Amino acid sequence: MGNDVEKARRAYLQFVEEGLGSGHEEKYYQTIDQRFLGGEGFVAKVVSKAKDKKIRPSGPRVGFERLLALVCKQHGLTEEMLTGAGRRKDWVQARRQLVYLVREWANLTTQELGKRLKRDPSMISRLYKEYEESRDLRREALVVRTLNSSPLSQNPDSGLTPSPP
Repeated sequence: MGNDVEKARRAYLQFVEEGLGSGHEEKYYQTIDQRFLGGEGFVAKVVSKAKDKKIRPSGPRVGFERLLALVCKQHGLTEEMLTGAGRRKDWVQARRQLVYLVREWANLTTQELGKRLKRDPSMISRLYKEYEESRDLRREALVVRTLNSSPLSQNPDSGLTPSPP
């Protein structure tokens, strides 16, 4: 559709009208941040082209313990490695990602997160900023995919709740 905004709007309106009678379709709930419907490549393209940086997806709402377990699994580390004193490069990168995801998806404060990770709040802020500057969207997408496919995502006690629209 290129740059023809009006044509794109008409096509979207037609898409919505055609879907009104079809009822619940699970594929439309496999979204990122309840605002993006499309593959990871599409979302990355939209985010990179967006002039308004508020368009960046924030992700689902997930509890700290669940995120800790998922990040550990993604990076092949133990919880002790992320919460301990080690400074190995692979541990620090996983810790950065964990800090970012917990701040964005679990809404913990830097103070709360600092206590859980046995780190000073200023270190939590630094880890967050470092990860934000070079996010690993591929690993984040894998975390989201794991959350969406997990039987725990159907359980309200899992710490996973839908993102607000």
